[in-house]
Amino acid sequence: MNNKLNLYYYSERGMVNSIVLSIYMYKEAMFHFLKCIKSIDDDTSIFEDSRLENIEKVSIYNEFSLNGFGDPDLMIRVDYKKEKGESQLFFVEAKVKKYNDSVKGRSIFEENSYKGRGNSSRINFQLRLKKRFVDSYFDSNKKEKEIRSKKDSNYDYKERVLKKKKVLEFLENNVMKDLKKENIYYVAMTDDDINPFKDDKFNPFRSDENEHKKLCYILYKDINYVTTDSSRKKIVLYNDTKEMFVSASNLAK
Repeated sequence: MNNKLNLYYYSERGMVNSIVLSIYMYKEAMFHFLKCIKSIDDDTSIFEDSRLENIEKVSIYNEFSLNGFGDPDLMIRVDYKKEKGESQLFFVEAKVKKYNDSVKGRSIFEENSYKGRGNSSRINFQLRLKKRFVDSYFDSNKKEKEIRSKKDSNYDYKERVLKKKKVLEFLENNVMKDLKKENIYYVAMTDDDINPFKDDKFNPFRSDENEHKKLCYILYKDINYVTTDSSRKKIVLYNDTKEMFVSASNLAK
């Protein structure tokens, strides 16, 4: 036996799972992944080394159902040591293709472009829908025991609702606990070579200057990473072979 374990995944969901497994197993890989989250304005990382050092806990929610607001590929909550920083939440939507290919060449602001079926999987629609969830969450009356957002004639033909009691309780006591709205970010993870929002046409928040600052991106080419610990274990964070993804671990003898 060569003491090597390969776990193979396929397509978008498999890609996300391979990354989650990698960052779960290795603290170094987790920090590297967080540093790959970059601002669309200046292409700098949201996480500087000094900020990483003050992290107390990272919680990852994989395809957590928000009912009518969709299932984000990842929700990543970062909590800091006492008095070292305010908690942050990142909604991550991932595509195995380039960003513009994932929106199929249509701006979210074109009249009637997102009404009807078959559009909810477009990445800019997904990102904007998560913002809609956040807006509704902070605007909602918790006593009503539901989160409701009216339909928006500009891009969505449906009213969105979340009213599952257990989900609402979990969100309030875990994911959203003590969060400030200004500390919530929206991340596009794609197979681009450069910042995918250089072309502002497909920026889902371009009409809102404040929310525009909350939009981030992750490039797969930046995620590639191998780390070695004292036990000689190694893990490949991301490896793409014709839409096949692998998490590989060389097991210590």
